[in-house]
Parts: sequence; structure tokens; C-alpha cells
Amino acid sequence: MNFYKKLASILLGVLMLLISILPSSRVSASATVDQIIADMTLEEKVGQMFMPDFRNWGKDGNGNPIPFTVMNEKVAKIIQEYHLGGVILFRENVANTEQTVKLVHGLQEASEDIPLLITIDQEGGLVTRLQTGTNMPGNMALGAANDQKLAEEIGEAIGAELNSLGINVNFAPVLDVNVNPANPVIGIRSFGADPDLVSKMGVGYIKGLQNSKVAATAKHFPGHGDTATDSHFGLPVVEHDRETLEAIDLKPFQAAMDNNIDMIMTAHIVLPAIDNDKAESIKDGSEIGIPATLSQKILTGLIREEMNYNGVVVTDALNMQAITEHFGPEDAVIRSINAGADIVLMPAIVWDESQVENLDKVYNAVIDAVNSGEISEEKINESVRRILTLKINRNIIGKEDSRSLDEKIANAKTIVGSKEHKEIERRAAEKAVTLIKNEDNTLPFNLDNGKKVLLLSNQQDRLNLMELEMNNIIEKLGVTNVTIDKSLYSNGSLTDKIKNQIDSADYIIMETYNLNSNSVFPIEASQYANEKNKKLATMSSRNPYDIAYLPDVKANIAIYGSSGYDQTQQGEAALPINIPVGLDTIFGLVNPTGKLPVSIPKVNDLGNLYEIGYGLTYQPKVDKDELEKIITEAESLNKEEYTKESWNALEKALNIAKDIYNKDNVNQDEIDETKLNLEKAINALIKKTDQNEANKVIDQINKLPALDKLTLKDKKKVQSARAAYDKLTEAQSALVTNLNVLEEAEKKIAKLEKEPGTPGKPNKPNKPTPPKGKPKGGLPKTGDSNKLNFYISGLMLVILGVALKKKNI
Repeated sequence: MNFYKKLASILLGVLMLLISILPSSRVSASATVDQIIADMTLEEKVGQMFMPDFRNWGKDGNGNPIPFTVMNEKVAKIIQEYHLGGVILFRENVANTEQTVKLVHGLQEASEDIPLLITIDQEGGLVTRLQTGTNMPGNMALGAANDQKLAEEIGEAIGAELNSLGINVNFAPVLDVNVNPANPVIGIRSFGADPDLVSKMGVGYIKGLQNSKVAATAKHFPGHGDTATDSHFGLPVVEHDRETLEAIDLKPFQAAMDNNIDMIMTAHIVLPAIDNDKAESIKDGSEIGIPATLSQKILTGLIREEMNYNGVVVTDALNMQAITEHFGPEDAVIRSINAGADIVLMPAIVWDESQVENLDKVYNAVIDAVNSGEISEEKINESVRRILTLKINRNIIGKEDSRSLDEKIANAKTIVGSKEHKEIERRAAEKAVTLIKNEDNTLPFNLDNGKKVLLLSNQQDRLNLMELEMNNIIEKLGVTNVTIDKSLYSNGSLTDKIKNQIDSADYIIMETYNLNSNSVFPIEASQYANEKNKKLATMSSRNPYDIAYLPDVKANIAIYGSSGYDQTQQGEAALPINIPVGLDTIFGLVNPTGKLPVSIPKVNDLGNLYEIGYGLTYQPKVDKDELEKIITEAESLNKEEYTKESWNALEKALNIAKDIYNKDNVNQDEIDETKLNLEKAINALIKKTDQNEANKVIDQINKLPALDKLTLKDKKKVQSARAAYDKLTEAQSALVTNLNVLEEAEKKIAKLEKEPGTPGKPNKPNKPTPPKGKPKGGLPKTGDSNKLNFYISGLMLVILGVALKKKNI
């Protein structure tokens, strides 16, 4: 008996061991959302609503955080213990493609029955996380390109890269309408200042992402575009009234909702027009407005009831200072859920084992709030229902991936940062470049052998990229002995060193970055370059508003992106394509076609310098040489040799051609058209009738024998000559000329002409038939004249000579 008990004990131990090492099961592919919820505990449901980050894990010997790039048992245990519904990744987590696939795979393996939402902020441009992915030029660049199909291509490419890595949610696009040039957090992350443009481009981007089976997220609701405070560091207030909100801020979000956006992310902004309730700040006890993230009137009243949205609402990061300065972490999470949020993003920092208690506190605070009735369980169920519905719709639940880890890695490597995606990136960046100012046709610079180029920037990484691209341009243009000089500048006064560099340079490119009234150096550098008659162009590498602070600059382009500095995480992102494309544009390898997606206001004055939609392009290089040659030819002709009507037409075309030739601003198409019209006028000149030549024709006709004395063979030759003559006169009939003598000659030929008949019998002469329809120009072939007898040959050659002379051939 003891033996059987021992055996049973051993078998039970083995079974428990197997259970512990086998991967956890997934919910059934056929299970409905309600069936899944019915089988879940309260703890599991609350866990679905939590989305922390594991940006770092532990610290090195110097106390610096270690990026979390490799899955570990401790993080796996947290995912399981708190039944997490999702995790957000940051740049620290995604070092390269293979590592990212492995990390995401490990995160999903650690989840329990329900797979995770793996999310990231891969907006493109300024906010990019993937270190080996395609950066894309950014939203305001897409707004400048104003091509919805292109925005869809960008979204689809970004989605394809994320999907290949196993990332199933992108916290993009930004749908804030950037109507405030001083906005410190949105700026070029927005498509622009026109709500219709933002709506159009946003919808294209969303469709592209979701075509790639990646959930899209419209942010930051109800609109962060008119703020002067960064919510990462303070609590902004938007004072728009309800009418303005509906006309500007809410419009793109409604468009996104109407196009089945998967998620809406809230903004930590106070919006008195919708919610003027107050809360007491834990910072100093002062009375503050309720941020949208914690506002029931906004998340439920506005989003759910008025805008009829039933997708997932996710908060912006709850560890941002706009929230943490004024609300405790537990209070903020409970408030946001009661307000109507389905997912609480980054509710607590968990970057090592010692910080797990941070998550534990907010998680159990929600459990306690449900148990006490502060949060209704039905509200929890509604949120979980939306989350699970999203997971089913995006095949996160119900579709197992049977590929091995190696197969996933191999596939991702063919997609992430692919050549095809880089081509889309370059095409979009090129289409975005906006030429704002180009006095005296300063641009494009014409780089020749032996020229000296000076590059100026106030950041080393951007200066390095400018130098790299200059070397590429030199190679592309095939020029030699080009010297590249460069300098970093500060916001202080122009130094003697840089003055000397400007003195010796043929071309100067000055990169600017968020200028203001205190930006002394760029102003002084542009003034000095003008004094020295040097060609200088500025490249606004981030916001396009810099030109307002550079009144003396003759040439300026906006490129809407620089080094990819990511102010949401205080770090550096990879260098995107915008700067290289900007340099290519300055040297004429790209023709700028972008249009301003924002207006540029005047400094210290009312009104705008440039309106939305403004943008110049380069005129093609004008070659006037061919036009000059044809004008010279026309002027060398002798007026006395031509009829009055044809000469008048020539003079009219010649005067137009001279005017075009002498114009300063003219494009090549206009030059080519004028040249063609003048050539036509010269070719249409008609020479006056030569009476002597006409008399020679009459003499030849008078010497012809009568047709009745000719053999049948010779009669046919005369008839052939007559047919040729008819065709010649048809051609001549289109000309304005004196035909009296030739008409007389025609009558005499008609008297001699007879129908071919029996030899020796006379025939009645044929009456000449006038040409039908519009006479045709050009000379017909007359056959082999060597076969005609002497008389017929003489007639045809004389007629042909007269006709050719009349046509000036």
C-alpha cells in the first residue's frame, strides 16, 4: 500500500513539473468575448487593463540603468502574477531586429491564456523607436507633401516592420492640429495646422497601419495642438471654446473614429470648455483643472456619448508630470478608469525588482476600488470587452503563429529597414521639402569643380550628417577638387573664425533649429554673407518657423526633421533622411514641391509672413542660345523678297521672341514654345512671284507641238506632265502670290491637251479641273523625268523650278 502511495506521489510530482515547464495554453480560437470574460477572475480582468513598461532592468556598476533587451524570469513572473494585458516598448528595448523578435517572443511566451498587446510609439520622424527600422520623414513632412496615398504607404510600411517583429499596436498617428507655433511637444509631430489636412493625412496613415494588421492609435485626444506647455513636464490648459474645438481639434479624431480607428489615446490637458471641474493638487494644495485623461465628461461624455466611439481608450503615460505632480499614482489610475479609460498606460515605474511594489500598489488599489464599489465591475467588464474585441479583430487572439523563432527572425530581417521602405522614405522626404524663400534665384547652387562649400550647424550630429551628404553630392555630380569646410556655431555673435570661412567660401549652407528672437548668430551670419555678396542658404531642420527670424536671408528651405531628438524620452533617435534630402535640394538634385502645412506668423506683429499652402519650386535651367540663333536668322532675311502678308506674320513672331529672350524670369517651356513659333513663321514666308521665270514657262509651252501630231505614247507623257502640273498648282494655291502669268500659262497648256485616243485622230481638249478641298502643301514626286522626251522634260523642269523657288526650298 505504501508502494502505491509513493508511486502516486511521484506521478503527481512529475505531472506538476510538466505543467510548470509546458508553455501556457491560449484561449480557444472559437471562444467569444463574453465566454472569455465569464471564465476570468476580477484580478485577470483588471490585469488586462494594465500596460506598464520595462524600459530598463537593473543598474550597472556605475548606477546607470541597463536597457531591458533580453527576456528574463523576473519580468515573466510579473506578467503572470498581475495578468498583464499589454506592455509598451521604448527605444532602449529594441536595439536590433533579431533581438527585438526574441524579446517580443519571450514576452508573449510569458503571458497566460490571453496574448499581450505589444505596443510602441513608432510615429516616424521625431519620435522613432526602432533602431534598425525605417525612420520615415515624420508627420509634418507628410503634411507638406499633402498626398494621402503616400501617407497610407508610410503607415503600411511602418506597420509591416512592426508586425514582422511581433509588435501589434502602434501609438500613432498624432492627430493634434498644431495651431500654436510655440507648441513645445507637438510641432512637427503634427501633420499641420489645417484640420482638414490633418484629417486626410491621418486617415491615410491609419488605413496603412491597419492594412498591415497593426492596430492604430489616434492621439492626443481631445487635441494637444494649441498648448505652450509640454505635458511631460507640466499641466497644459487649452482655452478653446466649444465651437473652436469642434472646428479644429476634434475634427481629425472624428474622422479617425469614422474610419474605424482601433484606439484613442488621451491627453493630459485641461479643457475648461468641456470640463470646468476642479481638483486639489497634492503638490501644493492649489485648485487645478481636471486633465482630460481623468475627466469623465471628456472620456465618457464626449468620446462615448457624443462622438459615438466604442473602441479602446488608452491613457497617455500616467507617469508624466502633468499627472504625477498633482495626483497620487493610485488616485490617478482609479480616476482614469472611472472617467472611461480602458487601458492605463505606464501606471507605475517597474525597472527592477525593488520597484515591483509600485505596480502592486496601483493594481491592488483598483481591485480594492472594485470590491468597495468605487469602481463598478461592469465598468471593468466593458473595458475588458473592448480590449478582447480588439485582440480578436487584430488576430492577437485566435490565430496561433506556427513559425519557429528562427523563421520569425529571418522574415523580420527582410522587412525591417528594407530597401523598398527606404525608397518610400526618400520619396516622401523629397516631396516634403518646401522652398519658402529664393530671392535672386539664389537656389539651386551650381556646384562646379574647385568650389568651396561651408557647412554651419549648432549640433555636431547634424553637422556630421551634412558633411556626409556633401560627399555624396560631389560623387553624384561628378565634380572634383571641391573643398568642404564646416563649423559649429552657438547663439552668440558671429566669430572672426567663421567670418574668414564665409569670406573664402563659394556656397554657405546654414542649418537652423527652432530659432527665436535671441538667435543672434544666424541673423549676423546672413547679414555678413550679404555684405560680402556670398551665396548663403538656410535649412530649417525642425519647425519651419525659423524663417520669421531671418529677414535678411535670401534662400530658405524647410525639411521638417533633423536628428530625430525624441523629447518624450530625453534621448537621441537615429538620423533620418530629411537632412540629406535637404542638401540634395539645395544643390539642385531635388526640385522642391512641398507646401507649408502651417502658416508662419510675423515676429512682433499681427498677420502671417507665409500662409498655409505656400511653397516655391525651381524653374528649370533656361537655355536661350537656340532662341538667339533663330532670332538672328529671322533678322538677316530681306523683307523685299517676300509678300507683305507673310512678312507681317514673321515680324509679329519675331517681336514676341525678342520680348521673351530679354525677360529675366522665364522658364524653358516658354523659351522652347517661342522658338518653335518663330521657326514656323520663317518657314511660312512666301517669296514674291518671279515674272521672268513665269515667262520662261510660257515660252516652253508655246514651243510644244499640238497633241494631235503626237503618238499615243507621247500623248500619255504630256498627260502625265499635266497631272504633275495640277499638283504643283494645288500646292501654290495655298500661297498668297501673283499668279496671273501662271494662270495664263495654264490656259495655253489646256488648249494643247487632249484625251488619248486613236493615233492620228484629234481629241477634244480637257477642261482644267480646279483642286477640291483645302490645298495640300508640299511637293509631289513627279516620276522619272529622264523617260520624258525633250519637250516634256523641259516643261516639267521649268515648272518645278518655279514652284520650288516660290516655296523658298
